[in-house]
Amino acid sequence: MIKYKKIIISEENKTEIETQSYLNNLIALSKSWVEEDICPSFGINEEKDYINQELYVAIDECRIVAYAKGFICKLENKTSYNEKGEKCFYLDEIYVNKSYRHQEIGKLLYEFMEKDLKNRVKVIKVNAASKEYKKLLHFYIDQLDMSFNYALVVKRIG
Repeated sequence: MIKYKKIIISEENKTEIETQSYLNNLIALSKSWVEEDICPSFGINEEKDYINQELYVAIDECRIVAYAKGFICKLENKTSYNEKGEKCFYLDEIYVNKSYRHQEIGKLLYEFMEKDLKNRVKVIKVNAASKEYKKLLHFYIDQLDMSFNYALVVKRIG
């Protein structure tokens, strides 16, 4: 059975056995993501990339099978989706191990994360890139009920 959990990795606890196990799992998932070659701008994370982040995980027995990470910031400008000064959670990464996909683990992990953030932020924001953009949009818009606000489309010609 999958369990959802928020974990905190800090400079102070990163050497603890449980925290080191989490870090090893997270780095292995990051490596798997890179090997899938679906995100053109993604590189393998290091320990420092998980320290002091808002970090949510899906655990099957003792192994992390999915994670979401990001940070809270204050929005400096008013836009069509936020007011000036509102707190925002910037979702930097969400990844589900390939063998655990199509079981709603990503959706349930996101919902767990959103519930934890609900009283601390007003907006969740994602800048996402994927070679499989139709799947990406289906996940964020259809499954998570996010709204589409912006697109950057690029064609290299030289």
